[in-house]
Amino acid sequence: MNIIKRIQVLLVFNLAVFSLLHAQALRSPWEYFDYAMGSKFTRHDKVEEYIKYVAGSQTNTKLTKYGMTYEGRPLYVLAISSLPNIQNLEKHRKNNLQITREGKNQDENAPVIVWLSYNVHGNEAVSTEAALETIYQLCTSSDPKIARWLENTIVMIDPCLNPDGRERYVQFYTQTVGNTPNIESFTREHDEGWPSGRTNHYHFDLNRDWAWQTQIESKARISEYKKWMPHVHVDFHEMGINSPYYFAPAAEPMHEQITKFQRELQTEIGRNNADHFDKNGWLYFTKQIFDLFYPSYGDTYPTFNGSVGMTYEQGGSGRAGLSVLNNLKDTLTLRDRIEHHVSTSMATIETSSLQRKKTIAAFVSYFKSALLGETSPIKYYLVKNTNKSKVSSFLDLLSSNGIQFGFLTQDLNNLNGYGYLAQTNTTVDAKTHDIVIPTGQTQSHLLTVLMESNPYLKDSLSYDLTAWCLPLAWGLDAYALKGSVPGYTKEKPNDRLELMPDRPLVYLCRWDCHQDIQFLAKLIEEGIHVSFNDTPLTLDGQEFPTGTLIVHRGQNTQYKKDWDKFITKAAKDFGVKLFTAKSGLVEKGPDLGSEQIHLIKKPIVALISSEEADPNAFGEVWHYFDQQLGYPLHIINKSAIEYLWTSDINTLILPDGQYGFLNEEKTKEKFKQWIRKGGKVIAMESTLNLLESMKDFAIKAASSDDPDSSSVAEPSYHHEPYCTRIRTGISNEISGAICQASIDDSHPLGYGISKTYFTLKKSSSLYKPIGSGWNVGVLNKTKPLVSGFAGSKFIPKLGETLLFGVEDFGQGHVVYMVDNPLFRGFWENGKMIFGNAIFMVGQD
Repeated sequence: MNIIKRIQVLLVFNLAVFSLLHAQALRSPWEYFDYAMGSKFTRHDKVEEYIKYVAGSQTNTKLTKYGMTYEGRPLYVLAISSLPNIQNLEKHRKNNLQITREGKNQDENAPVIVWLSYNVHGNEAVSTEAALETIYQLCTSSDPKIARWLENTIVMIDPCLNPDGRERYVQFYTQTVGNTPNIESFTREHDEGWPSGRTNHYHFDLNRDWAWQTQIESKARISEYKKWMPHVHVDFHEMGINSPYYFAPAAEPMHEQITKFQRELQTEIGRNNADHFDKNGWLYFTKQIFDLFYPSYGDTYPTFNGSVGMTYEQGGSGRAGLSVLNNLKDTLTLRDRIEHHVSTSMATIETSSLQRKKTIAAFVSYFKSALLGETSPIKYYLVKNTNKSKVSSFLDLLSSNGIQFGFLTQDLNNLNGYGYLAQTNTTVDAKTHDIVIPTGQTQSHLLTVLMESNPYLKDSLSYDLTAWCLPLAWGLDAYALKGSVPGYTKEKPNDRLELMPDRPLVYLCRWDCHQDIQFLAKLIEEGIHVSFNDTPLTLDGQEFPTGTLIVHRGQNTQYKKDWDKFITKAAKDFGVKLFTAKSGLVEKGPDLGSEQIHLIKKPIVALISSEEADPNAFGEVWHYFDQQLGYPLHIINKSAIEYLWTSDINTLILPDGQYGFLNEEKTKEKFKQWIRKGGKVIAMESTLNLLESMKDFAIKAASSDDPDSSSVAEPSYHHEPYCTRIRTGISNEISGAICQASIDDSHPLGYGISKTYFTLKKSSSLYKPIGSGWNVGVLNKTKPLVSGFAGSKFIPKLGETLLFGVEDFGQGHVVYMVDNPLFRGFWENGKMIFGNAIFMVGQD
């Protein structure tokens, strides 16, 4: 035996001995908890306890706490590798980040970084159990292969992305299961109640929030993720109990920005997963259902950050419990589900280790291309800085995604580019301090995806949204430029400090962005009286459009604190611009004491908590009030609905849902009477069907025109091949596409919105413009669809259908919202419409 061979044998032997010693020193999770694997679900405090135990006893690990949930549970990521890699962990991390910034690798022996994310959906509770077992196997296995993997691989394990939701599920199941689990799927322990443990505290789906980062769990996770930028990422899930296992390669459509290598490596990893499953006789499928298109998933977001991002799905989810009988009459156990996820975890690490050189080389190439701006023919994006508050929230989103931008240092005229609002090529004059976003940067791929006006869809059978264009979501005056833009700086310009006159008679704030709504909410909650104008006016040479907030000293003599200090501080906190006046006499329009100036009565708002409400839509309203406005919201159970009619509540929000109890004869009459006496209802999405069924309201579903009597009727039987049934079905549907509507900006519901509004339409339900009331938003007649997929038979139906309307109902009002302006919390311009519905409608 030659010397090299002897050294190799000795090295393998030493690695095996090292692993064996670790195996003797570390207890498995199930030994530590004193119950068998798969015999119960592990509480989050015990998960935390075990990973701290591992990190405290294993020198080849490092535990990082990266955040907290809304309910105060900690979030962790555990690094596992060889001892030398852990000792040089910071060096490896910095080197990998350097690749993303320079497109060059300074360390040929750099380890591949594999990030495994478990349990983003709380009731897909097997994932955390699998994470614990994977941690144990990586730390203790006597298999020399695993030791070799860790020599060139850093494994980052996030055992639970959604502790609040998971704990909700674990508590439910623990409280409903008996001594012996019942395998029948219709029994109580398999019937999780509303709102289920899938979502986080505010009922947000964290697996749709990676790019938008509306939730603190997402913000904390992405911040930590950006410190590492792993090469491979897996997001572990569960689906229905009758489904076999799914792993990559993904289904089409795959976004154009996904590289050839990213496709190839997920296929290679899929082959290894298949080998392991085949050896065990386990069923699986690939290339179906789960595509890589919508950019805010746990597979696509890492992919657009240079990783090979993948989703793995195990049959089970909240309905599975500890054991359940599926349609094959096979008992699916929690232990089975754990073993499947552990198998793909280990197989993914194995393939990544074996493909280290190719993976890192492709990673370098990915960012070299990004830095050169080769991802798109667009070289720069220009955003006009005309609404600084609105632009500021947009820049905050860019920053949280690591996207760099700058500010013009000079005026530039006649720039050629694509105008997002006009939806056409045009010329634009740019001003000093306008925003410039270069495509030649680390996050070029992600930037291109988020800013594209109409992403190419290879296959219309998509799993989620097919459009998300940020300039349209924000309502920004933005342009995509193919030419160069000279003269910009990353230094944020200092806004000129405007001194407020001492004790002005009036403060005014133009009403045109969400920060203005936050400012108003703060003043109202403080007890400060605020008015608005329903007619444009000019005061001290400044023009103030309808909806301008007017805070008059004469209307606030009841306020005993430092009135000026509170108002100016609140304006500064929310970044809104204040104007002042010493007189209520205007140059043009109504004087400040006229009947066109309306005092805003304090909205006292209620939201009904019911299993008939869509939990996501419910949570979006709850989060909006609780976290964004900081304004009181009365959440009442449907069992307490009788208290609503006699309380001080004057505004009721009905997000997407059925609410059949409101249509019961006794309750229905009280509901309508409450509105007639001055109540305001904000009805959203499918709730409009409920109001239509009550007959007394103006809302009516749109129906297809009667066919021309002279035309030949289509046969009633199916004349298309059975194999085309799914694609035929979607010809009458819409998949999260962007449509445009004309807005009546003179109506309080339209204040602060431009005459064209872009809406995210995800439902095929359409409604006629209301006959008695105000059609504030109506879809464009000639070109309603702007971006994304809608079926060929559905598109002709879109034009001139209702988007937003207001019906006067006795002394009260009903606000109709066909689309949800708060959807997933990221459609920024929609918050303006919703704020109008709360604070402006019904104040005349």
